[in-house]
Amino acid sequence: MNLNFFTAKYPYTKGEPIVENEFPYLAASFEQVNIFPHLFEKQDYCRDTSKNASRHNLGEYKKVKLSWSWYWNIFYFYLLELSLAPNKKFYLKNSKLWLAYLKEAAKKAKYIEQTKVLLPNAVNYSYWMNDWALVLAFLKHRKCIDNFVFRCGGFDIWDERHAGNYLPFRNLIYKYANRVFPNAKVAGEYLQGKTKFKDKISVAYLGTNDHGFGAFVPDEKVLTIVSCASLIPLKRVHLMIDLLQELDQKVHWVHFGDGPERAAIESEAAKLTQHTVTFKGMVNNAAIMDYYKNNSVDLFITTSATEGLPVSIQEAISCGIPVIGTNVGGIYEIVNAQTGYLIPADFKIEEVVLLLKNWRNSKFYQASQRQVIRKFWQTNFDAQQVYPKFVDSIKKEKMS
Repeated sequence: MNLNFFTAKYPYTKGEPIVENEFPYLAASFEQVNIFPHLFEKQDYCRDTSKNASRHNLGEYKKVKLSWSWYWNIFYFYLLELSLAPNKKFYLKNSKLWLAYLKEAAKKAKYIEQTKVLLPNAVNYSYWMNDWALVLAFLKHRKCIDNFVFRCGGFDIWDERHAGNYLPFRNLIYKYANRVFPNAKVAGEYLQGKTKFKDKISVAYLGTNDHGFGAFVPDEKVLTIVSCASLIPLKRVHLMIDLLQELDQKVHWVHFGDGPERAAIESEAAKLTQHTVTFKGMVNNAAIMDYYKNNSVDLFITTSATEGLPVSIQEAISCGIPVIGTNVGGIYEIVNAQTGYLIPADFKIEEVVLLLKNWRNSKFYQASQRQVIRKFWQTNFDAQQVYPKFVDSIKKEKMS
């Protein structure tokens, strides 16, 4: 059995690092793998994949001319989504946008149909419910493929992240998909209330690789805190500045991640003269795990306003590092009484400052608790446990 695997960027650029953990299990479980990154343009940076994997760029799809049968498919999909859309007034108001979106997906689908680049006898798997999922819906409607599945984990779940509280074409895509795999229980519960195709939803956790225990050497003088997030408004990394301004004990704050807010946050961090701050920028997954292995980290903090099921937290607890995390998305599925402190999404700065002041007196400053944290990770998020089960699940959709 083969695999046609549809991504946003992988293996190009350093984006989608979460795919790196899963892909080796996919490559080992299928005879051949075709990877279709949505980022078509040639990139200087490309990650190694495997000997049985090939990359396919659809850069020529824009030259495709659609026949009347394809325009009929577009119009049919437009009407079908209208019948399924919860907010029909908003949908009709933006009809021109949706028709353009459908036309773009149809061109990609026709290009794939014409060029016959899909592997036969294959599972068709999109890592997101994005443009690719809509392309696959077209291909299944036209009987070019007999199955497709997809994961969803953030922007492709929550209506509230989109204009009009409407996630375009979700119900249409769900209608054609064989199986939908949200990556958190909270996401699965949310989707159960958002679609009539409830029987297609199956929660499938992402997993992280085992790098062993992180280094831990208690330091009574400096508390080392790590955070890992894109520097964008939703992640609210600026709140770390507010926390440290109120904390009178010395901290070394290390942040992994980059984004448009970096300059502003670095400027404010420079004023924290009582603390040491290190911005690592965008690095690959291996660099983060190497840091955990070779540097003593007291705790990991996330102040995000919205999340799916953060792999960054999974990576931290895999090394036994305790976590303070906001109760948003699926974070509560990782952060609990065993692994750290769950704080409200609208937490008060002084409450978290108090947690940090008392950190050395808490159970999370003990090496024994780190064993408990790591055990929780092994049970729930170890890649060697979760990915073989997931591969079996998507293969069943091809065979059913």
